[in-house]
Amino acid sequence: MEQILFKETLPGLAVEQVIREQEFSMNTRHFHESYEVYFLLEGNRYYFIDSDTYLVQEGMTVLVGRNQIHKTSMAGENSYHNRILLQLDAPVWDSQLKKCGLPPLEELFIRCEHVVKCKREDFVKIAGLLDEIKREMREKRACFEAVVRMKIVEVLVLIYRNRREEMFISLKEQREQKGQKNKETASMPESAARQYGSAAARHKKVHEVAEYLQKHCETRESLEEIGRRFFVSKSYLSRIFREVTGFSVNEYQTLARMRRAQELLTQTALPITEVAEEVGFESITYFERVFKKYTDKRPLQYRKEYGRERI
Repeated sequence: MEQILFKETLPGLAVEQVIREQEFSMNTRHFHESYEVYFLLEGNRYYFIDSDTYLVQEGMTVLVGRNQIHKTSMAGENSYHNRILLQLDAPVWDSQLKKCGLPPLEELFIRCEHVVKCKREDFVKIAGLLDEIKREMREKRACFEAVVRMKIVEVLVLIYRNRREEMFISLKEQREQKGQKNKETASMPESAARQYGSAAARHKKVHEVAEYLQKHCETRESLEEIGRRFFVSKSYLSRIFREVTGFSVNEYQTLARMRRAQELLTQTALPITEVAEEVGFESITYFERVFKKYTDKRPLQYRKEYGRERI
């Protein structure tokens, strides 16, 4: 069962709350120009971003940057979850953040990447602010857009503050552990992330493969050849990659190619034919067709719209 509790938009902002009681598969486009903030109100989910998998639990917030490959999947046997999603467009929000002394969205998301575990009292505040945002967008009273924007900024401030405090505590713990190691000449305890990785070797293997495909998205190696490179069989790689990421290896490679193509189109003056070759396409016609499928724009149109200094 899927229940859409709320769905509204404003210029530069989309807000959606959904409850699902069955496994959910996102649509074909898994990266976008907007910045995404995901609040998990109930349930547990795995969140795959770029090449890493995160276990997201109730009360956690996920920040996904512009054009980052991402997908959620079921964690454990219970698929039930209740989440709120914000989509933010940088051109609209960067000026708002600057007025409040905050960094622009790109920098903010880099500093907060990717999963933030807020203090309980702060997440309760965030949930309350999100309820107020929904009410304002639903009722549309006088000046509601201004009220919504102020509350969104307040939500981002709380997330940013919690991340900074979380990083400070983590650094302090690392120093204490290092000091303890020096005193006792004992091994430093592994981080929770490392323990999780060692307990689930398939996540580590998938991370290695995903990272390789990001760095070498142009490769024309077959699934069997990629498997040999990472010392696993073709069938095993295919199975664990989909289990962990929600993508097939080919789907993920195509996404990595499209993201790299976006970078080349916006940051270089390479002709479209060379961009296609750089990301592993022999046919420019096929490249343009796939690019349009994932971005809703042809490569030249995308360059004109998003290119720096209109290359």
